[in-house]
This record gives sequence, structure tokens and C-alpha cells, in this order.
Amino acid sequence: MREMRQQIATQNKRQKEWSYLGMEDFLLHHGRFYNPQPLPPDVPKMTPKMCFENAFLLAFLRPQFRYVEGLAMGIIPVHHAWLIDDNDNVIDPTWSATEYGMGGAYFGMTFPVQFVKKNRHRHCLSVLDNWKTGYRLYKQPYKP
Repeated sequence: MREMRQQIATQNKRQKEWSYLGMEDFLLHHGRFYNPQPLPPDVPKMTPKMCFENAFLLAFLRPQFRYVEGLAMGIIPVHHAWLIDDNDNVIDPTWSATEYGMGGAYFGMTFPVQFVKKNRHRHCLSVLDNWKTGYRLYKQPYKP
């Protein structure tokens, strides 16, 4: 990701005044790895390809889980959302840790559920890739 950040920095002129060059740069500053694990039996498997909605809904309904957004390893690294428990173990209601090699590694950062609620849009459910706000998350230093 550091190499990708450098490539973005040299190619992207319009973001010179921003605090972060984009999602990868933001994650390098604030992200960390989380521990993959099988989905606990008390957590339902949810709708495929709806990770942002799935993670938000469960974080909203179950306050013991925290919302995380970042990159997860599928066949290739994919922008993804999941939850973590109190021990920072991944709770991923969208992917099964064993299906097709999905969920082998998770790198992201937690966002308070109220922050997610405030910063998502009905046409853009992601916090990190929210084009509807003009990527305002990257324009100033992040303070939770």
C-alpha cells in the first residue's frame, strides 16, 4: 500500500491540499490488521455484496460490535466493511472466512456507528469511498 500511495501522490495533483491522498493513504495513517475468525453461530449470514449495509445494521442493532471499514483479502484486496468484537476479532456477516479464500486478512479502522450513520448516503453506503460528499473525510486530519 505504501508503494500505491506514492504512485497516487505523484499522479494526483488536485488532492495536494488534502490531508490524505485517498483511501489507501487514510488507512496507512489510521488502519490496522484485525484477526479473522469463523462467523460466530449467533450472528446471521447476511446478504452477499451488501457488506456496508450488513455491517452498519449489525453494529446499530448490537452495540457490542464495532463497525470497521477498510480492505479485506478476497481473491484480491477489496474495499469491505465488517465488525469486530471486544477482542478485535473479525465478525464478517457478508463473507464466510472459508468461502473461496475470502476474508484471509482484514486491514481497516473502526468508526463509531453514529459517525457512520451521519456520513453515509443512500446511494453511497461507504464511509471511506463516499463520493457523494466529495471525499470530505480526506480533506482534513481525521479526529474521531
